[in-house]
Parts: sequence; structure tokens; C-alpha cells
Amino acid sequence: WTHGYDLFNPNKVILYHDYTERGRRRHWSDHVDWSTLNRRSVARLNHLLAVQQTTDTEALRNLEYYGLGLQRTIQEYEAFADVDFTRRRIGVRAEDGHFPLLSPENEESLALQRCFTRFYECNHWKSGETRSGPGSTWKSTIALRHALGTLFQELGVRQLVEAGCGDLIWNADITLDLDLYLGFDIVEALVAHNRMLYGRRKNHFFNTANICRDTLPKGDALLCRNTLTHLPNHLVQKALEQFKLSGSRYLLTTTFSKKNIADKKHHNDDIVAGQWRPIDLMAPPFSLPPPQQIIPDGIHGGGIGVWKLSETM
Repeated sequence: WTHGYDLFNPNKVILYHDYTERGRRRHWSDHVDWSTLNRRSVARLNHLLAVQQTTDTEALRNLEYYGLGLQRTIQEYEAFADVDFTRRRIGVRAEDGHFPLLSPENEESLALQRCFTRFYECNHWKSGETRSGPGSTWKSTIALRHALGTLFQELGVRQLVEAGCGDLIWNADITLDLDLYLGFDIVEALVAHNRMLYGRRKNHFFNTANICRDTLPKGDALLCRNTLTHLPNHLVQKALEQFKLSGSRYLLTTTFSKKNIADKKHHNDDIVAGQWRPIDLMAPPFSLPPPQQIIPDGIHGGGIGVWKLSETM
């Protein structure tokens, strides 16, 4: 699993160990020291899974070659298999043998989740106020909050869906009096954090979602601020398609005009997930129509474009 191999669970028994007495030689018949080997293998496994460390040099032999891989993390396996190695517990799915199907899309989604989870856990953007980065601090968004509050009144936005909600530091006040706020983020720990901080707000709900794959609920408006700028172009396109499928009335999302992009050479350059570049949604490969308006955001000359979703694609 951690080296990139997929695991499959058949829905019926097709292979099993036969320990009946039929004159066959057993493993312990060929290896009289099998109890020692078994003890070492258990110690090695517990060491790998961080259940219990061992200093037995024989149990740790060639661990650098036959240890965990780098393609997936052990934490992702625990989530996949519904197990907790440290606490030595299994969940309902593990007990029943029910595991999610994996596909290339699932793999890409896991990689995206891994990337932004790492950013969140290590405070990648080094902001002391918010792990969403310096562009999401209270001070840097004063004008934007005021403009969005006015826009919500003009458009009759009472139900807001936010794609890539972050930790809600910058917009917690303008969502307070909405009828319904639904915040979605790909980082599970961040969603849990928001539920704890804002759980007393009866109009606020949070859930995990991959905005490039999952269709979000319908709202009066769908807000996606400075999130598409961190995605490669093909994932931006998928996110825009999912936004339209939501059926929301308006799309409010970060965009740049070419005249406001200082380095014209890198206009809509493709990137690796997690990197950043200015994105002009009116230009190829996205080619959205001009928005009804663009609210200045202050992030490198960008703004929040306002589109009727029915007219975007």
C-alpha cells in the first residue's frame, strides 16, 4: 500500500489456509526455530506501524529496503482500512470487510488531500493568525469583507456555499447572519477544527470535499477564494464543472485580468498542485465570459469575479 500497490478484497472466499491434519508438512516442521522467527516478525511489524519500538537488530534487518514506502502514508491506510494500529482497534468497515474502491481519480484526490493537509499541519504559509495564509488575515481583508457584505445584500445571498473554506478567520463575521453557511475543505483536520470553533452557530455546517470531484450543495452563491490559484489547469476546469453542477445561482471566485498580472509570461501557466500562480478565468484554457463585476481583493492585484453560474460554461 505505502509503496503504491492497490489492495483488493474479494466478495467471497477464494483462497484459504488448510491446517487440517492430512500428513502435510507445516512451516514449523521445516523451521524448528519458527517461534523465534514469529516473534521477530511481530516485533518488526509493530516497529513499522509505530505500535511498539524494538531494538532487536535481527528484527530490524534491512528495514531501509523493506520498510514503508513513500507513495502513500500509513495514516491513509488506516483511513482506507478503518483500523487504528497505535490503539489496536478496528472499525465497523474493517470488521465487515468493506473497503472503498480506488481509481486514478481517487489517487489524484488522495495526493491533493495529502498536499494541503501537509500545508495545514506545518503552517506552510507561516502566518501567525491563520493557517490559510497572510492573504486571509483579518486586516488584509477589511475592504473585501465590506464589499462582500454589500454584494450579498444586492444579490439576495442568504445561503452561501464556500469551496475551500479554510479556517474562516477572515469571513466569520459576514457569514454570521446568513440563513445557511456550508463550508467545505479537503483537509479533514481543518474541518474538525471549524466544527469545534463554530459548532455553536446553528447556521454553520462543515464537511470534507474535493471541489474538483464532488458536487457541492446548491446555494444562492458559491464562494471559492484563492483556491483555484493553487490547482493545475485540468483540476481548475474540473472544479468549474462541479461548481456549475451544484445549481447555485452565482459563482464568486478569484480571478485576475491580464493587465493586472505583473509577469505576463506566466499568465495561466500550468502548475503542480500546491504551487501558486495568478489565474485569469476569462482567458484560455478556461475562457469564461466576463463577470458581472470584479471586487478588488488585494492579493497581487486579483479580485473576486461575480458570475451567474448558468452563464459560465
